[in-house]
Amino acid sequence: MIYRVDLHVHTTASQDARASLLELVRAARRAGIDAIAITDHNVCTPVPLELHGVLLIPGCEISTLGGQVLGVFLERPIDLTALCRNGLPTADEAVLAIHRCGGLAILSQPFLKEDANPALFPLRPDAVETVNARAAALSQSANKQALLWATEHSRPRTGGSNAHCALEVGNAYTELSCPRLSRPLLKEALDLGRCRPVFVRSATQLDCGYSELEFAKRRGSVRQILKCTAMLGLCQLADLSLNQKRRQKVKAEKRSMGQSLKKEASAARKRVKKERNEKGRAKRSGKN
Repeated sequence: MIYRVDLHVHTTASQDARASLLELVRAARRAGIDAIAITDHNVCTPVPLELHGVLLIPGCEISTLGGQVLGVFLERPIDLTALCRNGLPTADEAVLAIHRCGGLAILSQPFLKEDANPALFPLRPDAVETVNARAAALSQSANKQALLWATEHSRPRTGGSNAHCALEVGNAYTELSCPRLSRPLLKEALDLGRCRPVFVRSATQLDCGYSELEFAKRRGSVRQILKCTAMLGLCQLADLSLNQKRRQKVKAEKRSMGQSLKKEASAARKRVKKERNEKGRAKRSGKN
C-alpha cells in the first residue's frame, strides 16, 4: 500500500504558526493525507496516536548551526534544553539526539538560505527533504539544490508542506510504501528508502507573511507587527502577479498544444488525400 504522509507540519506550539492540531487534522482529511508529522520549532509537542482517522507522528524541527533538522517518529521527547545548553547544536549533534530518542533525522530545506554551507550539514541524515512547499514559494532553486545534494549523497528523499496554517497541509507530502498504516511500518519504509516526495503546490507569499506577523505578535514587538502588517500587502501583490504569470503560461501551453493539434490534423488530411490519389491512379492503371 502507498500512504500519503506530510512529514513537516507545525501547530500553534511553533511561534509562527496559526493552526491547532484539530484544524490540521481536518485539513489533512480534506487533502487526502493519511498521516502527518507534528514538527514544531525546537519543541516536542505530544500527540495522540491518531485523531479523526489521521495517524499522528511525534516529531520536532531542531535549529542547528547547519540549518534545520527534522526529527520524526520519536519514541520519546528530545531533551532540547540539554541539546542547546551551549547555544545552537551542530547538525550531527541534532541527528544523534534524534536517534537516541528512537527517531529518524531529515535534513530540512537545506538550501533555503542563500548562504547555506553544506560543510555544516549532517554527515549522514536518514533522509533529505527535497520538496518543501514553503521553500518553493520563497526560493526558485532551494528544492532543486536539495535534490542534487540528496542524489550526490545517496540519501532517501522526502516531501513536506511545512504547513504553518491549515490551508497549507498537503501542499507537499511523502508517499511511503508499507503493508498497513502504522507508525512502526511507516518508519521502516522511510528508513529503507521506500519513499517518494510529491509536490502539489507552493505556499503563497501571503501565508508566509502571516507567519512573520504571528511571530511578531508572540514577541510583542509593535514595530515588527507594523512592519509585517505593511508587508502583507506586498505579499498579496506578489501572489497576484504569480497567479497572472501562471495563467499566462497555461494559456501559452494551450495555444501551443492547439497549434500542434492543427498541424497533426493537417498532416493527417494530407496523408489521407495522398492515399486516395494513389488508389485512384492504381484503379485507372488497372482499367487501362
